[in-house]
Amino acid sequence: MMAGDGAASEKVTHATGVVKAVDAAKGTITIAHDPIAAKKWPAMTMTFKLNKGGLGKVRAGQRVKFCFEGEGSYTVTKMTRI
Repeated sequence: MMAGDGAASEKVTHATGVVKAVDAAKGTITIAHDPIAAKKWPAMTMTFKLNKGGLGKVRAGQRVKFCFEGEGSYTVTKMTRI
């Protein structure tokens, strides 16, 4: 199990976008992100899970850069306003 956990942590993807909504009760954030070349994704709006305490003072309308990981279900692991 530990080997799989390490492999997952290596698949961090970096992106930028604009926060559209924050749902503290569900622990999710919706971001309209720019194209993500590493995933071959066009610009789109997606809802991501957040690590505990990941919301900080982020609000809708703010431009952010963020890191996420996962496959199929994605979790934001780091986020800063830009």
